[in-house]
Amino acid sequence: MFALRQVSVLAMVLVSLVIAGCENAHPANIPENALMGSEGNGVLASTAPQDGHVYVYDVGGDRMVYSGAVAKGQSVVVNTDQNMITVDGKVRADHILNQGDKHRIYFDETPATAQHVTVEETTVTRTNTAGN
Repeated sequence: MFALRQVSVLAMVLVSLVIAGCENAHPANIPENALMGSEGNGVLASTAPQDGHVYVYDVGGDRMVYSGAVAKGQSVVVNTDQNMITVDGKVRADHILNQGDKHRIYFDETPATAQHVTVEETTVTRTNTAGN
């Protein structure tokens, strides 16, 4: 009976470790050098430690729900009860949060780079060679 109890406890510990191991420790779509500022359910807040970029990640949904530029000292609040993300009190995203999921706020000091597209304007002159 004692051996069976030990095996049961060991099995529960292993299952817990496997489940915890499945949780994405650092999502692939967030830069490796980004640091986690806050994690939790419900309402969580964190302050940008420097100018850069903030990422809000939904752990349960395994998806990024928001990313944007932040300045040092700005407050980022994730509120699943009100279904919104604010930066310094200004709504940046709403109606995108899963209420029961754990969320994480990451900060990266590297600013997001904008993609620049250069369009070259060309004048085309068309001549009619069909005899008209």
